[in-house]
Amino acid sequence: MPFKQTLLTLLLLLCSCFVLKSQEIDTTVNITSYSSSYTFVKEKGTDKVQVKESHKIKYKCTRPTVLPLAAYYNENSKVTLFECKINGSRFYYKPKDTYVAIKDIFYSDARVVYYDLEIPANAVVELTVEKTTLNPIYFTNIQFVDDYKTQAREIAIDIPAWMDVTFKELNFDGFKIEKNAELNAKDGMEKIVYKAVNLPAIKKERYSPGNTFIYPHLFALASKKANQDVKAYFTSLQEQYNWYHSLTANLDEHEHNAITAQVSEICKGKTTDLDKVKAVFYWIQQHIRYIAFEDGIAGFRPDKASEVLRKKYGDCKGMANLTKTMLKALNLDARLCWIGTNHLAYNYETPSLAVDNHMIAAVKLNDRFHFLDATETYLGFNEYAERIQGRQVLIEDGEKYILTNVPTTKVQQNLDFQLKTLSIDGKNLIGTAEQVWEGEEKENMLSSLHASKKDEMLESMSSFINSGNNNFEVKDLTHSDLNSFDGQVSAKFSVLLKNSIDVFGKEQYVNLDATKEFANFFIDTAKRSHDYWLPYKMNVRKEIVLKIPAGFAVANKPNNLVINTPDYAINLSYEVNKDVLTYKKSIQIHNTKINKKNFGTWNNDFKKLSQYYQEPITLKSTL
Repeated sequence: MPFKQTLLTLLLLLCSCFVLKSQEIDTTVNITSYSSSYTFVKEKGTDKVQVKESHKIKYKCTRPTVLPLAAYYNENSKVTLFECKINGSRFYYKPKDTYVAIKDIFYSDARVVYYDLEIPANAVVELTVEKTTLNPIYFTNIQFVDDYKTQAREIAIDIPAWMDVTFKELNFDGFKIEKNAELNAKDGMEKIVYKAVNLPAIKKERYSPGNTFIYPHLFALASKKANQDVKAYFTSLQEQYNWYHSLTANLDEHEHNAITAQVSEICKGKTTDLDKVKAVFYWIQQHIRYIAFEDGIAGFRPDKASEVLRKKYGDCKGMANLTKTMLKALNLDARLCWIGTNHLAYNYETPSLAVDNHMIAAVKLNDRFHFLDATETYLGFNEYAERIQGRQVLIEDGEKYILTNVPTTKVQQNLDFQLKTLSIDGKNLIGTAEQVWEGEEKENMLSSLHASKKDEMLESMSSFINSGNNNFEVKDLTHSDLNSFDGQVSAKFSVLLKNSIDVFGKEQYVNLDATKEFANFFIDTAKRSHDYWLPYKMNVRKEIVLKIPAGFAVANKPNNLVINTPDYAINLSYEVNKDVLTYKKSIQIHNTKINKKNFGTWNNDFKKLSQYYQEPITLKSTL
C-alpha cells in the first residue's frame, strides 16, 4: 500500500530550515550550538504581517565528511541570506538553488538553497540563514531537533503588541527545555526564549509514528489583535474553513459536457443511488492515477474536475473534487472534505494549515455521510483505511462546515482467510485451497499484483499466497475479478507442500502450517527508539483439514494456544474427529499502535506463537 506524501511534508520542510537530503546520518557530525530568532513585522508601506527568522548553527565534524546544508522556501517565503564559514573563513562559492525533489511527490514548488560541503577532520562549520515567511498563515511550527545531535539550542521569539500569537508546546516531556517570557512595558513587545540542551538527532525508523508525535516542537497560531485586519489569519476553525471554501467555491463543473457524458456512460443501467455512487467511485479508482502534486496555492486548491478527467491523473484534492463533481452530476449530495491522517498529532481544535494533510469526498445517502477516498485504489465502498479511521473530518456545508469523525472499523474488515483440505503423499502434502481477502488485506494484495506485469500476475498472486515459501507450490490458480473492489477478492488453487513430512520408523511428523504469520515478529528493544505502528488492523484466519491416512492415528498434537489482550488475540488449536485432523488459526491485531512499554509483553507472546509453529503433529502407525 503506497504511502502518500502531502503538503504537510512541505510545510514541515519550509518551517524547519535544515533538513538533510540524504537518509544516511553522519554520526561524526554534531551541532554544538543552534540559535534561532523569530520576529513578527509589518511589511514596509503596508499593513501585511511577515515573519522574519534568523538561524545560526555551528557544526563540529570529527572526521572528513560531506556535510549537506540546506534552507527551504517557496512562493510564500524567501531566503534572504545563506552563508557559511569553515574554520572561521567564509565560504565564497555560490550555493545551489533548485526545486526540491521529495520521494512520492510528483511535483512541488518548494525550493532549496544548499551546499554539499567537503569538510576536513575536526572542522568547525558555521551556517547563517535569514528567511522571511510572507504570510503568518504559512508559519505553522518551530522545530527543536535536527538530523544531528544538538548540544545547545535556543529559540527566541519577539511578539509585538499588535499580534496575538499562541504556541502549543508539544512533546516536551523527556527533553531538557526551559522557557522564559518577558514583557517590555514600554512598547508591549513580548519576548519568549526557549533553551534546550543535549537534544538527540532525529531517528528514522520504519513503522514509527509521525514526527509530530515524537519530537519537541512549537505549534504556532498567529493573528492580529481584534482591532486589526484579521482576514488573512485563522483565529477560529470557521475562518480556516472560509479560506478553504474560497479556494473551492468556483470549481463546480457538474454540468460540464465531459463530466456528464462520462457519468452517463459509467452509470448506464444503474437504478439506485447506491449503485451509482459505487460505480463512480470504482471507476475513478481504476481510471484516475494518483500522484502527489504541490504547487503554491494549488497545494490547497483542487484541480478542476474536467482537467483531472482529461489528464487521467490527479492528487488527492483533484481526485476528491472529481468524485464530488461526478456525483453532483447525478444530483447527489456530494461534498469535499479536509482531513488529517494519523501521521499527524494535530486536530481541528487549533486552526492551522498543519492540521490536515489530505482531502477526500463524502456523499450523503439516507441522511448519512459515506466517505470516499479514491486514492486508496483497491478499497471498497464504506471500507476505510487505517490512516483516516476515527480522524476528525471537515465537511463542506455551504458557508458553514460540519465537523465529525470518519468511522472506525473493526478488525473484521481486513480478513485474510484460507481453507486447505490436504492429504499425505509421501513426504509431501497435497490438496486444494480457497483464499479470501477483504478490506486492507485485499488492498495490500491487489496493490502488489497490479504492480506486476500483466503476464506475471498469476505468478505474483501465487507468491503472495505462499509468502515466498519455496516449498509451498500453488497450482491451477483461479480467482475472482481483480478489478472489482466491492467486497472480497477470492482465489481457488491446488496445493503442494513439499518436505512437510518427516518419517522415523512407524512415526510421521507433520508440519501443517506453511505460512506461519508473525513468526519471529519480535521488536528489538535495545535498538528501537519509537513506538511501533502497524499499517492496519489484521485479521488472519486459517483452517487446514488433514485426512489422516489409513493405518495411522494422531499420537501427539500441540496443546491449544490462547492469548487474549485488549490489543491482540492469538488462538491456535488442533482437533481430531475420527480420521480428520483440523488445525485452526486466528490472529487478530485490534490495535495497530504498539507502545514501547508493551514491547516486552508483545515479544513474549509472539515468542510463544513462534515456538508453537515449530511443534509438529505426530502420526503413529496402528498396524
